[in-house]
Amino acid sequence: MAPPPVIRKVVLGGHHGMALDDKGNIWGWGYNERYCLAQPNINNIYKPVKINVLDKPCLDIATELYHSAAVTDDGKLYAWGHSVYGNLGLGTGEEDKLLRQPQHVPFSDKIKAVQVGYWSTLVFA
Repeated sequence: MAPPPVIRKVVLGGHHGMALDDKGNIWGWGYNERYCLAQPNINNIYKPVKINVLDKPCLDIATELYHSAAVTDDGKLYAWGHSVYGNLGLGTGEEDKLLRQPQHVPFSDKIKAVQVGYWSTLVFA
């Protein structure tokens, strides 16, 4: 049996949690309300599962009640969950949309870290 992953960071949303391991994998558990855990349904997830939605390692993660974000090792930002008030930074003008899979958020600079608020996302470049 493989040893458990070494966890580097844990973040908590309103009804769910996410963890980032030392290999850059994201793990999630809890209520996938509004697809904040990027899983195909909104059922409860009773134990940590690997969130296999990005094809590259992550450096940072953040989550809040209804949306989540991750920074990949090449400095790109991805966001998913409930898109409202421009909180995901996608610039599409679409309001009140549920994004089940991470969407790339374009920036001219490489992103180093991310933090999310109730309806906002903040990056450090």
